[in-house]
Amino acid sequence: MEFETIGRVFEIFEKKNWELDEELETSKFKLFCNMLLRLEKEEVDLMIELLEDFIHIDGDKYNNEIIKILNRFLEQNSKLQTLFVLPLISERDKEKNKSAHVILYKFKGTTVKYKVPGLKNVSLSVLDKTEILPLLRDNQMVILVDDFIGTGDTSVEAIEYLMKLHPHLEKNKIGIFSIVIQQNGLDYLTKLGFNVFYSIVIGRGISDKYFDVEKKKKLNVMKNVEDRMKKLKPEYRLGYKQSEGLVCMERTPNNTFPIFWYDYKSKYNPPFPR
Repeated sequence: MEFETIGRVFEIFEKKNWELDEELETSKFKLFCNMLLRLEKEEVDLMIELLEDFIHIDGDKYNNEIIKILNRFLEQNSKLQTLFVLPLISERDKEKNKSAHVILYKFKGTTVKYKVPGLKNVSLSVLDKTEILPLLRDNQMVILVDDFIGTGDTSVEAIEYLMKLHPHLEKNKIGIFSIVIQQNGLDYLTKLGFNVFYSIVIGRGISDKYFDVEKKKKLNVMKNVEDRMKKLKPEYRLGYKQSEGLVCMERTPNNTFPIFWYDYKSKYNPPFPR
């Protein structure tokens, strides 16, 4: 690999304060550079451009993001007396261990409670299962929490499950809470009338950044890369439902371009694995 290419990647990692230890087998810097070795020059240039916009929020940063969102939420709901917290889980996933449970666990800890002044006057009740949510009274709300929302489909399924179990629950008493959300998912949920609270909103990595001929060209470059990815399912082309995501949380959501996370039983280790 050309020294100039390595330097460009190094600068991005340094600017983002990402791991740079090349000796570690799990070093994202090393894994990303190895990924570039598999690509053509035009493809390398695109991946480095996308890396500039890539967001990586690992679990160590979750508390700070949750605190920021929760402060804004409480400012908008100043008369709130009781806040129930549930994982953003659909009925089909209710027995699975999902990323939503990681966020739920953060609400159970003391860090969030101590660093959010508004919680001094609010009773916080963290529930593991949707079934045990009690009938809400005046000045009580429930939030469904997760670390990432992509298309918004799972959020709608989670609320449908919640309403199925609690048909008398009013929509204005429900909040959707996520650290990162994609713009198309936010637009979808807002159009349906849901209150969404988040820290970071992101667009599609190519389609919302480039236009016309340049957009078409870069999408074709990415599609050529994905053509060489063995057994990549059609629904993951350009990210789940063509989300064109550029994000990694504690794990990488399948909304992200698969070149960053997909590995089908090969010796290739992606830089941001799921």
